[in-house]
Amino acid sequence: MGAWPEGGAHSPSSLFSGPAHIAYARASEDLKRWWAENPRTTLAEYTYLTGMVRPDISLVLNVGSAHAGEFGGREATAKAKGELVEALEPGGTALLNADDPLVAAMASRSKAPVAYFGCSA
Repeated sequence: MGAWPEGGAHSPSSLFSGPAHIAYARASEDLKRWWAENPRTTLAEYTYLTGMVRPDISLVLNVGSAHAGEFGGREATAKAKGELVEALEPGGTALLNADDPLVAAMASRSKAPVAYFGCSA
Protein backbone atom coordinates (compact mmCIF):
# COMPACT_ATOMS: atom_id res chain seq x y z
CA MET A 1 0.00 0.00 0.00
CA GLY A 2 1.31 3.46 -0.87
CA ALA A 3 1.75 6.36 1.49
CA TRP A 4 -1.31 8.32 2.54
CA PRO A 5 -1.01 12.12 2.31
CA GLU A 6 -2.36 12.84 5.82
CA GLY A 7 -1.23 10.26 8.33
CA GLY A 8 -1.36 6.51 8.56
CA ALA A 9 -3.69 3.83 7.33
CA HIS A 10 -4.60 0.45 8.75
CA SER A 11 -5.88 -2.73 7.22
CA PRO A 12 -6.56 -5.56 9.64
CA SER A 13 -4.32 -8.58 9.31
CA SER A 14 -7.30 -10.65 10.40
CA LEU A 15 -9.24 -9.72 7.26
CA PHE A 16 -10.93 -13.11 6.85
CA SER A 17 -10.11 -14.72 10.18
CA GLY A 18 -11.83 -12.41 12.64
CA PRO A 19 -14.46 -9.75 13.03
CA ALA A 20 -13.71 -6.15 12.09
CA HIS A 21 -14.42 -4.83 15.59
CA ILE A 22 -11.25 -6.58 16.82
CA ALA A 23 -9.18 -4.57 14.36
CA TYR A 24 -11.03 -1.37 15.34
CA ALA A 25 -9.99 -1.95 18.93
CA ARG A 26 -6.33 -2.27 17.91
CA ALA A 27 -6.23 0.88 15.75
CA SER A 28 -4.19 3.74 17.22
CA GLU A 29 -5.77 7.05 18.24
CA ASP A 30 -3.76 9.04 15.66
CA LEU A 31 -4.96 6.84 12.82
CA LYS A 32 -6.37 8.87 9.94
CA ARG A 33 -7.74 6.06 7.77
CA TRP A 34 -8.94 2.53 8.33
CA TRP A 35 -10.28 0.23 5.66
CA ALA A 36 -11.66 -3.24 5.69
CA GLU A 37 -13.40 -5.64 3.38
CA ASN A 38 -15.16 -7.72 5.91
CA PRO A 39 -17.94 -10.04 4.79
CA ARG A 40 -20.83 -10.36 7.19
CA THR A 41 -23.07 -13.35 7.68
CA THR A 42 -26.09 -11.99 9.54
CA LEU A 43 -28.37 -8.99 9.23
CA ALA A 44 -27.51 -6.00 11.43
CA GLU A 45 -23.79 -6.86 11.75
CA TYR A 46 -22.84 -3.88 9.59
CA THR A 47 -25.11 -1.67 11.69
CA TYR A 48 -23.36 -2.93 14.82
CA LEU A 49 -19.87 -2.27 13.42
CA THR A 50 -20.67 1.13 11.93
CA GLY A 51 -22.19 2.11 15.26
CA MET A 52 -18.69 1.83 16.73
CA VAL A 53 -16.85 3.58 13.90
CA ARG A 54 -18.78 5.62 11.34
CA PRO A 55 -17.55 5.29 7.76
CA ASP A 56 -16.76 8.35 5.65
CA ILE A 57 -17.03 6.32 2.44
CA SER A 58 -19.03 3.18 1.75
CA LEU A 59 -18.21 1.23 -1.40
CA VAL A 60 -20.57 -1.50 -2.54
CA LEU A 61 -19.33 -3.53 -5.51
CA ASN A 62 -22.11 -6.04 -6.03
CA VAL A 63 -24.77 -8.25 -4.54
CA GLY A 64 -23.96 -11.74 -5.66
CA SER A 65 -25.10 -15.13 -4.51
CA ALA A 66 -22.07 -15.96 -2.33
CA HIS A 67 -23.85 -14.93 0.89
CA ALA A 68 -27.38 -15.77 -0.21
CA GLY A 69 -27.41 -18.89 1.99
CA GLU A 70 -26.50 -16.97 5.15
CA PHE A 71 -28.82 -14.03 4.47
CA GLY A 72 -31.68 -15.85 2.79
CA GLY A 73 -31.35 -14.65 -0.80
CA ARG A 74 -29.92 -11.82 -2.88
CA GLU A 75 -32.53 -9.29 -1.74
CA ALA A 76 -31.69 -9.99 1.91
CA THR A 77 -27.98 -9.70 1.07
CA ALA A 78 -28.69 -6.30 -0.50
CA LYS A 79 -30.55 -5.27 2.66
CA ALA A 80 -27.52 -6.19 4.78
CA LYS A 81 -24.98 -4.50 2.51
CA GLY A 82 -27.19 -1.42 2.39
CA GLU A 83 -26.53 -0.95 6.11
CA LEU A 84 -23.11 0.39 5.06
CA VAL A 85 -24.79 3.09 3.00
CA GLU A 86 -27.30 3.92 5.75
CA ALA A 87 -24.44 4.46 8.21
CA LEU A 88 -23.02 7.38 6.24
CA GLU A 89 -23.39 10.90 7.60
CA PRO A 90 -24.40 13.68 5.17
CA GLY A 91 -20.72 14.62 4.69
CA GLY A 92 -19.77 11.11 3.57
CA THR A 93 -19.90 9.48 0.15
CA ALA A 94 -21.59 6.34 -1.09
CA LEU A 95 -19.81 4.70 -4.04
CA LEU A 96 -22.25 2.37 -5.78
CA ASN A 97 -22.01 0.08 -8.78
CA ALA A 98 -24.48 1.37 -11.38
CA ASP A 99 -24.35 -1.99 -13.21
CA ASP A 100 -25.91 -3.93 -10.33
CA PRO A 101 -29.58 -2.94 -9.84
CA LEU A 102 -29.59 -4.10 -6.21
CA VAL A 103 -26.55 -1.93 -5.45
CA ALA A 104 -27.77 1.09 -7.42
CA ALA A 105 -31.06 0.95 -5.49
CA MET A 106 -29.14 1.54 -2.24
CA ALA A 107 -28.86 5.22 -3.19
CA SER A 108 -32.28 5.84 -1.65
CA ARG A 109 -30.92 4.63 1.71
CA SER A 110 -28.07 7.18 1.82
CA LYS A 111 -28.06 10.51 3.65
CA ALA A 112 -24.75 11.20 1.90
CA PRO A 113 -24.07 12.11 -1.71
CA VAL A 114 -23.89 9.12 -4.06
CA ALA A 115 -21.34 8.55 -6.82
CA TYR A 116 -21.72 5.71 -9.30
CA PHE A 117 -19.15 3.64 -11.13
CA GLY A 118 -19.41 0.93 -13.76
CA CYS A 119 -20.20 0.71 -17.46
CA SER A 120 -23.65 2.24 -16.88
CA ALA A 121 -22.31 5.19 -14.88
